[in-house]
Amino acid sequence: MDKPASPPGPGRPGTRVAVTVLALGTVSLITDVSSEMVTAVLPLYLMLGLHLGPLGYGVIDGLYTGATALLRLVGGYVADRIQRRKAVAGVGYAISAAAKLGLVAAGSSVPLLSAVIVADRAGKGLRTAPRDALITLSTPPDRLGRAFGVHRSMDSIGAFAGPLVAVAVLTASAGSFDAVFVTSFCIATLGVFVLATYVPDHRTPSWPAPTPTAQATTPTPHPPTATPHSTTLAPQLTITTPAATSTDSTERHHSDAEAHSGGPGERADAGAGAGPGAGAGVDAAARHDAGTPGGVSVRAAVALLGRREFRLVVVASVVMGLATVGDGFVYLVLQRHNDLAAGWFPLLAVGTSLAYLLLAGPLGHLADRVGRARVYLGGFGALAAVYVILGAGVGGTGALVVSVALYGTFYAATDGVLMALAGPLLPAALRTTGIALVQSGQSLAYLASSVLFGLAWQLWGPGPALFSAAAFAVLGLLLVTLVLRTGTTHDA
Repeated sequence: MDKPASPPGPGRPGTRVAVTVLALGTVSLITDVSSEMVTAVLPLYLMLGLHLGPLGYGVIDGLYTGATALLRLVGGYVADRIQRRKAVAGVGYAISAAAKLGLVAAGSSVPLLSAVIVADRAGKGLRTAPRDALITLSTPPDRLGRAFGVHRSMDSIGAFAGPLVAVAVLTASAGSFDAVFVTSFCIATLGVFVLATYVPDHRTPSWPAPTPTAQATTPTPHPPTATPHSTTLAPQLTITTPAATSTDSTERHHSDAEAHSGGPGERADAGAGAGPGAGAGVDAAARHDAGTPGGVSVRAAVALLGRREFRLVVVASVVMGLATVGDGFVYLVLQRHNDLAAGWFPLLAVGTSLAYLLLAGPLGHLADRVGRARVYLGGFGALAAVYVILGAGVGGTGALVVSVALYGTFYAATDGVLMALAGPLLPAALRTTGIALVQSGQSLAYLASSVLFGLAWQLWGPGPALFSAAAFAVLGLLLVTLVLRTGTTHDA
């Protein structure tokens, strides 16, 4: 049985990160060493080695992320349906590991490489939502920002090490890309072993159940709050206004956490502040269908989009996905502006990962205190600044360092924070499916943005294409700010 993120006492919020989070962080660390080895050399391999143009690279880069969309939904739904989130995640990790050998078999064939990349990303699509759902089920809602921050920090250690390993392998093998792919496969296999051996599974939330003593503080009767085996919604969805009175120790714990983290505005950022009648009909359907493992159904999954707060988070993720340009494009522009040798190219990803590593934990903690939506939007402000710097053609060491640091800040402020924003809005039985909806919308949007940016680069050149991306990012930022404010009763 996994230990929760620490049992909170009266007035004392918990601080310990759950064993599941640490175990999954270890798996992600190992897997990211493997995947980032490939990611770090793929732009060079495709554009300089196979001589693809910007549009061709944009299509493959879009597939690299967008291909996960459908299987994110399938993986999330299956994991909720069979209540075996660890098993579904394991299949995804195994597929991605096998795909590394597929890169060797594909050789210089662009169609085969595209198929292998789709398979690799399909594995990622299967594993991501069940993995994130395991984190949310092992962590109390008010600690999710920290939990995801810790996980993403461990993940980023692997992302930091992966390009370094790739450089070392390329140096030792006289520039052989096949040697990079084979080494990546061996490391990915180790990650699958760690998952199978050390990660516990979760079917229900694992934090402490409500205690009877808190019931006496309630002046008026209320329906009982959900326990891990009940058919009601997750406890955090029951608080709709700052004046709402807690009905059990779990809600009292949320109220204490709000006071500790800066008041009810943080709750509003999580999307729990919409009017009490919002989405009542579909919520009832979701409660009926999702209360037990056997009740997880397509109807209940679709009903999640009827929840106004959750639907707005999905819209926000799609809009910002459309404003995101692929990493490879960003690094290729940095290489051009600074005349970097090909051997130094993978180190750009190292710089981004280092910034992510240093900032993911603190920004996750900040998100718990000041509001997840604020941190999420701030991250996209950093991304827009990167596009402006690159579009202006500014070179030199200073511009390079600032661009890479801002790019790492963007990832640290948006990756885990988005999942922490969506997680508390979902019932436990459909947590994986709901997270997959958010991730799928973002992946499909990224597929479109990557192809469109590649086309813009090919037609107009990198400068005008980047300024267009910056303008869209700013417009998207304003739109998402409006959407998130509209979806809550408090300032987002």
